[in-house]
Amino acid sequence: MVHEPQVLTYVFMVAVAASFLPPLLIYAGISLIGASRASIVSTVELPFAVVLAHMILGEDLSLMQWAGAALIFISTLLLQINDLNHQRR
Repeated sequence: MVHEPQVLTYVFMVAVAASFLPPLLIYAGISLIGASRASIVSTVELPFAVVLAHMILGEDLSLMQWAGAALIFISTLLLQINDLNHQRR
């Protein structure tokens, strides 16, 4: 089963998607929006993955996990709004 061409194709696609694309996209994002804003936006990665796991994989989340994800999203939003206000001045 592992040596079937279709399985090896999927393994290759997952390897490329998981190891090659993320650094490439991070560097492209940093060059577009700057390092400070990119670091703020990167804090959303974990709660976004948790929400997607709930939506796509049907993972059960506790109230505390939902609250934690919401706090991270809200804090990131507030940081972005604060950053925009400072840029306007």
